[in-house]
Amino acid sequence: MNQTTPVSEQHTTAEGFQETAVVSVVEGEFQVQLPPPSQNEYLDFLVGDWVGYYNMAGMHFDVKATTKWVYNHQYVQGLNQSTGPIGTVESQEMWQATQKDGVFRLFYFDPFGGAGLGEAIWAEDGFLIIGDDESTGPFRNTVTVRGNDELIFRLDLGPDAEGQYRTIGHGHYERVKA
Repeated sequence: MNQTTPVSEQHTTAEGFQETAVVSVVEGEFQVQLPPPSQNEYLDFLVGDWVGYYNMAGMHFDVKATTKWVYNHQYVQGLNQSTGPIGTVESQEMWQATQKDGVFRLFYFDPFGGAGLGEAIWAEDGFLIIGDDESTGPFRNTVTVRGNDELIFRLDLGPDAEGQYRTIGHGHYERVKA
């Protein structure tokens, strides 16, 4: 007789996050069922190789970025390499779809100790990302999508006590075509 006893039901990890693995015990043995791969047109758009630039804190950086689906097609990982006056620096971001259409969790890490969590919301012409970084504080990043192959962005710190934002960077990426 094959008896299945659920150890955990399929659930969300936190409000809005995608499904997680289901762990069951069948005849005394643990079994894991992975969640189905995420299907998301907005994240699919980000996948690929990108080149461009950004200006941050008065410095110009040339950028190469690669984004791809990872971890059972649950996240889109962005690996960024920026070269500028302080040398070459790398950063990483992870995008995760939520159960709300057009809303994503964004985790990022950089070599300056910056690490943060943001919420990216698809708007009519791109993403609005609101988040917090331990080293810089709250921020807003506006990413405008032009056609199928361009991203234009602006990074603002804030809001401050008066509700104002201060622009600290901007840039432009183009998709690398094979």
